This record gives sequence, structure tokens and C-alpha cells, in this order.
Amino acid sequence: MARPAKARERLLDAAEDLLLARGYAATQLDRVREQAGVSKGAIFYHFNSKEALAEAILERFFERLVTEAQDALRASGATTATARLFAYIDAVATLTRTPALARGCLLGMMTMECAETYPPLASLAADGFTKWHGSLTTLIQEAASERRLDVDATGLATSFLAAVEGGLLLGRQSNTPPAAESAITHFRHYLAFVFQIGKETPA
Repeated sequence: MARPAKARERLLDAAEDLLLARGYAATQLDRVREQAGVSKGAIFYHFNSKEALAEAILERFFERLVTEAQDALRASGATTATARLFAYIDAVATLTRTPALARGCLLGMMTMECAETYPPLASLAADGFTKWHGSLTTLIQEAASERRLDVDATGLATSFLAAVEGGLLLGRQSNTPPAAESAITHFRHYLAFVFQIGKETPA
């Protein structure tokens, strides 16, 4: 029989749901407590403020994205740098259909909402973007080197993140979840063109 989630995890789950649905300013600690099914004291036992709770959620969110993408890469069996790059693109597309990203990206949402009102949270979210951008840039550089191509790895990484974040935002606004996957698919086609790959799947 499965053990009930610990109070800290229940608080993180509840707060993440509310942040994605309402945003930071409109998420109240009392509502988090009610949804998590914990006492008032439990919140401040684990987190000394609403901001500390949000920081923990952002860190967990980013770590989950990294872990799931790495797991997908290992599962793909990719053996070349080019194959790893395209497997990563496909993995992120898949993530947009899972709880990890289907409801939106906390990094993007918190960066936009908190830039003026809660700078430390916006900075933490921006740091996640920087790490994400850096890891993707490295994947692109390695694939380009393998194929002896001169490409703008930094620019391509920026374009990919723009496709992901723009697609997720469009999906939320128009209630069409496939928007992000579609944007990533178009980016994949462009990347295949840049890497001089035909219609075949990179291997």
C-alpha cells in the first residue's frame, strides 16, 4: 500500500498547481495549506515564507526537467552527438505532453511576473533558463563539431527556448496544448536543414 506523500511534498505539489493556475501574487499560503491538507504550522515548519516556498518549487521544477530529459536521452540509445541533440529535441517535445510542461513552464511564468515585484524569484527563474540554454548550446556545438559545421549554437539554443516558451504560452491562451509540440517540430525541421540532414532520422 502506497504511503501518503509527506507534508513538504504535498505543499510543493499544491503550491505548484496554484502558481501555474493563478500566478505568484494570487497564490495565497492559506489556499496552499488547504489544498495540501496540512496545518498552518506545517507551512512555516518547512518554509519560512511564501518566497522560500516558491524558490523550492522553482528548483524542483528545473531539476525535474533536467532529470526527465536525461532519462529520455539514455532511453533513446543515441550514440553520436548529432543523435543526442535530436533525441533531446524530441524529449522536450514529449515533455510538453506530460505534467512536467503540459500546464506551462514555471521558469517563464515566474520570470515574467516577478521581474519587477519579486526580483529574487525572477533571478532564480532566469538562472534556470541560463543553465538550460547553456546545456543545449553545448549539445549543438558538439553535434556541429561532429559534422564539421560552423553554426551559431548560441542563437540556435535561444531559438529553441523561444519555440518552447512561445508554444507553451500560446497553448495556455488558446487552449490548444499541441502548440508547443508544433513549434518544437518546426524548429526540429529547421535544425535538420542547418545540419544538412535530409528526411532521415539522425542516428
